[in-house]
Amino acid sequence: MSKFRAQLSRDQSTFYNKAEFARTIKWNGYDLVVQDETPPDLIQFGHGTNAEYIVFRCPASAFSSGLPVNDEVVVIDGSHWTVREIQKPHDDLIIKLDRLVS
Repeated sequence: MSKFRAQLSRDQSTFYNKAEFARTIKWNGYDLVVQDETPPDLIQFGHGTNAEYIVFRCPASAFSSGLPVNDEVVVIDGSHWTVREIQKPHDDLIIKLDRLVS
């Protein structure tokens, strides 16, 4: 099991490398390194008010004050988003958020 954990650690340092795959966002005023995993089919267009979605992957250890929860409103880079779904594969979090836009 320790070899598996060591491999995960190496994978995280690769996936969350800002020069390659990741970027830094402001999550409630704190820097958070994430991978943007928003699939193109989540982009919704229509008339009037629409929902905009984003999906981020980040290390679970990045949240020292507690993990986000469903329906929590957070500020990301100055915009308000609502946490809609959280998955926790291994030591990562996959967070799906949405907001209403017009």
